[in-house]
Amino acid sequence: MKFVETSGVTPFTRALFQGEPYTVVNPYKGCQYGCSHCSAQIPTKTAYPGYKWGEIVEVRKDILDSVEKNASRWAGKKVYLSSLGDPYQPAEKKYKITRGLLERLSDIDCHVRLITHSDLVLRDLDVLKNMNNVHVGISLTTTNDFHVKLIEGKLPSSDERVETLYALGDSGITTFLNIDPFLPEITPLFRLIDLFNDDVSFFRIASPNWKANIVKKNLFELLKIYEPELFVRYQTIYLKNGKYYDEIRKKMNKNESSRSVEIDITI
Repeated sequence: MKFVETSGVTPFTRALFQGEPYTVVNPYKGCQYGCSHCSAQIPTKTAYPGYKWGEIVEVRKDILDSVEKNASRWAGKKVYLSSLGDPYQPAEKKYKITRGLLERLSDIDCHVRLITHSDLVLRDLDVLKNMNNVHVGISLTTTNDFHVKLIEGKLPSSDERVETLYALGDSGITTFLNIDPFLPEITPLFRLIDLFNDDVSFFRIASPNWKANIVKKNLFELLKIYEPELFVRYQTIYLKNGKYYDEIRKKMNKNESSRSVEIDITI
């Protein structure tokens, strides 16, 4: 694993959640978890072509000064951590850039959304509790141990992530379940919504970026080896013409969950 400490990069981009614009803050570019379905591998591999995805992380140490110097521009804004790597990947234990960002943002009247797979977020409960408007999402694709190991082998187990979700909620933090990626026959979508309906403020459902060739290739290679019949169904049913996902949207609209649902599904 290689860490590259950089300065002078542009750490801020833009993203939309349900049509709402967010400023994306990326303390790291690259991710030690190296999930095959993650779109962050594309810009990371472009920047560092000599390294495999999951084997290099760009550490943006000067991002803290940048946020502090431009504090006024963040007031009233929506901020998201992060799109180029898990903000609580193992590197955060050493560098503490995500913690530093939250400390600085806690003094600004802005809305913060962060998504992670890691219980390291619990280290920063003291900061999160002092923030007026923060939503913490825990990512979960499936509770099936075989599939977790197949597509998310380096991540904390699904049980560990669920425990983290509960611990955040018990501490008074507003949470949501980030069902990402939603994979047909692998993700028990409606069961997850039923299970956590009383425990989270909302659900976000997102598909892999099927338009990205490397993402599609990686997932298909795994399915062909370990789930060949399912691989055929992905080609002939789930990704054929968009009808399957249209039906999912309709079912979600009819779903009786008391929680709101964000749907970010594309093929």
